[in-house]
Amino acid sequence: MEARCPTPPAGLLASCLQPPPHLRPRGSAAPRASGCMATPLVPLPKFNGIPVLDGFKTTNYVETLEALPRIQGLHAIRLLTILPGAFADELQCTLERYFIDRSGEFETLSYTWKGASFTQPLVVNDDRFLVTSNVETALKHLRYPDRARTVWIDSICIDQRNVIEKNAQVRLMGNIYKQGTRVVAWIGMENEEEDGIGTQALDVAGAFALALEIGKEGSAKYPDVIKRHSEYALFSLTKLSDRSYFRRQWVIQEISLSREITVKCATHEIDWNSLSEAAEGMRCFGQDPRANLLFGGTRRIWDLFGIRAMEFCREKSVAGDFSNDLLELLQTTRGREATDPRDMVYSLMGICGKDSMPVDVDYRKHVVRLYKEIAKDSILQSLNLNFLRMCDHWSRDEGLPSWTVNWTHIWAGQWMNRSLDFLPRPPAKARLDPNSDDLAFSDDLNFLTIKGHLVDVIILCQEHTDMPKNPKDSIGDDEIYEVLKGVFAKAENLCVSLMRPGQTPEERRREFIESFFWCFTGGAKTDFTKEDLADLHDKIMAGHVPEEDRKFWNKYSLKLVRFLADARLFVTRGAVIGYAERVCDARPGDLLISFKGCTAESVLINRAVGDKFELISGCFLHFTPEESMAHQKTVDDVNDGTFKTEKYTLL
Repeated sequence: MEARCPTPPAGLLASCLQPPPHLRPRGSAAPRASGCMATPLVPLPKFNGIPVLDGFKTTNYVETLEALPRIQGLHAIRLLTILPGAFADELQCTLERYFIDRSGEFETLSYTWKGASFTQPLVVNDDRFLVTSNVETALKHLRYPDRARTVWIDSICIDQRNVIEKNAQVRLMGNIYKQGTRVVAWIGMENEEEDGIGTQALDVAGAFALALEIGKEGSAKYPDVIKRHSEYALFSLTKLSDRSYFRRQWVIQEISLSREITVKCATHEIDWNSLSEAAEGMRCFGQDPRANLLFGGTRRIWDLFGIRAMEFCREKSVAGDFSNDLLELLQTTRGREATDPRDMVYSLMGICGKDSMPVDVDYRKHVVRLYKEIAKDSILQSLNLNFLRMCDHWSRDEGLPSWTVNWTHIWAGQWMNRSLDFLPRPPAKARLDPNSDDLAFSDDLNFLTIKGHLVDVIILCQEHTDMPKNPKDSIGDDEIYEVLKGVFAKAENLCVSLMRPGQTPEERRREFIESFFWCFTGGAKTDFTKEDLADLHDKIMAGHVPEEDRKFWNKYSLKLVRFLADARLFVTRGAVIGYAERVCDARPGDLLISFKGCTAESVLINRAVGDKFELISGCFLHFTPEESMAHQKTVDDVNDGTFKTEKYTLL
């Protein structure tokens, strides 16, 4: 919560209302104050030449932005009023300053910056103001022919070049979206370059009609509803749902806090709930292989992004399930799109409660420092090290310490989200003592020193050439089973080359299939057992999968290939079979360490770099029942402090 300054004496009122000295044009006098309770705000002089105060540069030409005052208990914002006119007319607007709780009714515009190239002029307060082409098009479609329309839009209502103002306004954005009567989600025109269909326009009217009907009848009726609509309407709905707008990080807050949401494409509109219900139906339908032929080349709707991720966050936020947990929000939304990487964090602050970890919006802070502080605060707040399970190679690639998270990338260990148990928290005895030598951060936050126990060492790794390439959506059934046969054969040969004492090759192959089952399903309930998977394996290796089996396995076969494309099998010195994320590039000689403050599931791959260690990623280990019990006891003893540990400094 932002600290409030005491009420200034009357003689200081003018200084509260004037722009800061470093933003005031040379030779200009301080504006005269005429009361701190005025609505609309007291006019202040226009000024030019505001210096770029942070690394986020724009090319806007601004003469209309008047300074926003800071007065105790009152939060000032700007609102844009679009004056009435015909569609082809030049855009005429006014920009006024209001206190947010006295602003009257206004809408908020949610959109994409699309490169932030400010080239299109409009008239604001009789001055020229440059906006992006996407904003210009949106405003023209929002303009009424016979009455004014008041909206809040960040690229106009916030001086993006004034880092002090930007910090303050971003802190207010949660309140702005709550105060607005509705959010208009602008997703573009009937044809956008990102659709990848040339000059052909999407059937937006047909797509929205389809979505509305699904919204009325429910996603369970999806297969019946689509039969009453054209294939191109369904194709158009899929393409619209795949637009970059739905992958923007900022829209999570914008959608979560709004009272009402209207999705607008050109002149067409639809309510958010109907579109969300349609996306859920597409998710279910998309798992049917028939969709691969119809939608070849389109992005998968059921991936963790887009409409479903937004609706998930909206439902959780409304219910208050994680409104206080910034870390859970970051974990859910990582990898979404943001122009400024700091906005991966700052865009979520409006839906975090007062008990969330304290993060102050400050665009003067470098993104590397911000991400390091998030990692440190997460560990200190939880007093355990399960945060490290979210780390992967993307951090080191971007110049971050390996024990931090690069929130701009989709988690490299996304398949391990179901392979590792993320629900239980470490037991109380696993709590770290921040005042002891359990952990230590270097002053520059480049290093983290923690205690741990060496579990095992990787000896053998599956070669990259032994793994399939990530297949296209349109891959055929016969090709899928041929790919699976080749990968299974090479994986089994690797496992058989290093077996447990007394184990036969056939027993080792069965252990591989069992490890594959548990890693693929993550222990979740499925409509097939490990015996069913073993039976499929045998039929694949024999070169014949009967038609009746294909009818069942077709919904999983492509997922099996993709899992094998993402995972990399390895064998440890103790003959334990394990899996790591392929892109993390686990290698022979990498250490498997269980750190104090982690659960038994959190065995992490680390690589020695001189006298320090690089955290590579989490992994899945398939222990025997006896090994699992012994490992759990060791982890408990490490957390109890009764087992000897070593110190590891992570870089």
